[in-house]
Amino acid sequence: MTALVATFERATRSLCYANAGHPPPYVRGEDGTLDRLEEAGVPLGLASFELLRTQCRTLARGDLVVAFTDGLIETTRDIEAGERLVAQTLAHPAFRLCSEPATLLRTLVVPDDPSDDVAILTLRAGGGADWTLDANDGRAAQAAREAFVARLVGEGLGLEARQAGEMVFGEVVGNVARYTPGRVDLGLWRAQGQLVLAVLDRGPGFLWDAAPPVNAFAESGRGLFLIETLSRAVRVEHLPGFGTYLEVVL
Repeated sequence: MTALVATFERATRSLCYANAGHPPPYVRGEDGTLDRLEEAGVPLGLASFELLRTQCRTLARGDLVVAFTDGLIETTRDIEAGERLVAQTLAHPAFRLCSEPATLLRTLVVPDDPSDDVAILTLRAGGGADWTLDANDGRAAQAAREAFVARLVGEGLGLEARQAGEMVFGEVVGNVARYTPGRVDLGLWRAQGQLVLAVLDRGPGFLWDAAPPVNAFAESGRGLFLIETLSRAVRVEHLPGFGTYLEVVL
């Protein structure tokens, strides 16, 4: 029998664990770097318990620990290929802010009819989404918008840049509320000196069409156009079976 037992101390971000034959968990850094906890010991029942030892590691803020049963990496019937698939999937920036990382990983990796049971357990050492809300919760969206603007002020942005950023934020949340109701995760971070607004919804996906509205006086049809016009770059990617990842460089 294989087993993994771990304890996590929030104050120090210390993770102490003993691994008896389980696949070593992945640790995804906030910047997308990926490594694994040290190799596992032998399964229980094959040797003395004395061969198992407790190991400790201090996690960085935002680290995501992903523990799993071997069914996750055997979906391809090739363990090495399965490990590569999991590693490539975890590199996606959506895992930086997703509030349901185990569900996202399972959706992207595990087939509808897996050949073995699959269990995934994740732990995040702080970080993650700055705001998680229901897209149709107007009060939560307004509170997130105000907190977003406060963050822009803290980043030292001038009035014009803040107003552009606030408009982008409002159009992003409004677009999600109209077409993909449900949970939405939002994050704001700096990457290579630029501010990035990232959004992950749970919708069926949508066609990105940032063309100007045909009717210049219409009240709708201009959201995507405004987002693209007021930002430096936009990335849109549908994650099949889960939702859409949107990344806007302000």
